Amino acid sequence: MSTRNCIVISFCVWLLAPGAKAQDGGYGCQVILCLSNPGGATQYAECVPPITKLYQDLAQGKPFPACTGAGVETSAPVSDPYFCKGSHVLDFDNGYLCRSQARTVTVDCPKEDTDTPRPPLGGPVKDIVDGQEVCKDFEFSQVQVYEKKSYIDVRIPSTGKSTRIRF
Repeated sequence: MSTRNCIVISFCVWLLAPGAKAQDGGYGCQVILCLSNPGGATQYAECVPPITKLYQDLAQGKPFPACTGAGVETSAPVSDPYFCKGSHVLDFDNGYLCRSQARTVTVDCPKEDTDTPRPPLGGPVKDIVDGQEVCKDFEFSQVQVYEKKSYIDVRIPSTGKSTRIRF
């Protein structure tokens, strides 16, 4: 273990220890230390209360807590409730669906416009690849919804660590 890791761990233990003076006014510093943990923000029991409070505060529209002397960069809150499983991507053009990467198929393509920007549901679409007409098809699946529909991104420059916090 490096000297730097020992110093960081010692400081974390001191800051989060019951009765520590920094604990009384150091909610923001506790949050930053817990988010900096490579094992996850709630790996240690001492981090569960401040991280739980952080989620509650963010859900109520409160700002990310401050910690004097610790540089932290946060994004604005983003509402992003939808996601796709695997390598599928969101396809709002076809309704709220997830679409696979295009795959070239050897079936007859429809005779419709080759400039169609999106595939019709349930069938292949013509495309031009390297000057040649090809027929592509897609798989569709249902969009998934996050339990926690909003997030902020938090970056701690001193550690180089970035974390997405969903709330």
